[in-house]
Amino acid sequence: MSDRERERFFSSACDYYIAGRFAAFARLNPVVGNLLHHAIEMYLKGALAKTKSLVALDKGFKHNFPKLWKAFKQHTNDAR
Repeated sequence: MSDRERERFFSSACDYYIAGRFAAFARLNPVVGNLLHHAIEMYLKGALAKTKSLVALDKGFKHNFPKLWKAFKQHTNDAR
């Protein structure tokens, strides 16, 4: 995957994070969790984009956070 494609994951993650922070400030409680969840998902996919294809990230993980987290832990060699 190109650096430009990877950068889009991190850019989207930052956008979701900022929107989540503003939603928290505005007390939009149901929306806050959703936005911050997407931010974390995009950060993790951005980290995995160096070794996985866009199709693998999109179709293989979808929004399955536990599966994505497990792949990230393997990618970073963090056994904990």
